[in-house]
Amino acid sequence: MAGEAEGRIGRFRTVVILALVFVILAAALAASLLLGGPQGPQTKSSTKRPRSIASLEKLYNTGEFKAVAPKLADFVKENPDNVDARSMLASSYWLSGMANEAREAYEALLEVAPDHADTWYRLGILLGQSGQAEAAARHLERAIKLRPDSALFHTELAKAYVKLEKFNKAISSWGKALDVYDNARARANALAELGNTFVLMDKLEEARNAYENGLKAQPDHEYLKQQLDRL
Repeated sequence: MAGEAEGRIGRFRTVVILALVFVILAAALAASLLLGGPQGPQTKSSTKRPRSIASLEKLYNTGEFKAVAPKLADFVKENPDNVDARSMLASSYWLSGMANEAREAYEALLEVAPDHADTWYRLGILLGQSGQAEAAARHLERAIKLRPDSALFHTELAKAYVKLEKFNKAISSWGKALDVYDNARARANALAELGNTFVLMDKLEEARNAYENGLKAQPDHEYLKQQLDRL
């Protein structure tokens, strides 16, 4: 019976790990699309946008990332302190699949605007996607220092900690995200991931509680139902 129980837990841990990988990649892609462009003034960028940058932003917003990237690069050369242009350039590279160019552009942006929280966040996601989990966590931690009330930042940091098997830190980050989330679906998703983290720690009772609380927030959440059935 003990061997059968251990085998069941082992199979369940495998399912959870595969689910976490899928969720992390999907969330990172969604986040990169959501946060691809300027996120509002955080620096000394001019509030009156030059006509040329406005036209480039329009092209960027159509999703023509490969087309707009070289135009943005030229604009940045002439306007090196324009944070919005640098942000769009880096994101254009990223969304075009040019990860190395995106990383260089984000790092260059931080030289101009070292307190640009979204850039620290995006670099964290980018580093995580390239397998540099420790560096990803450091960048996400810096983003949170600059914007501690961002549920998204706490969520991505929690996922980074899970990849590093720093499960207690992950649980703390999930808790901070849950303190901020007020959307039922978002809370349910966070509780699902919290439950998965407990499973990886072999804390099945805590996992069950997390899944059940997630279903209280979102009763029709199929993934949570499936996870409960597997316990």
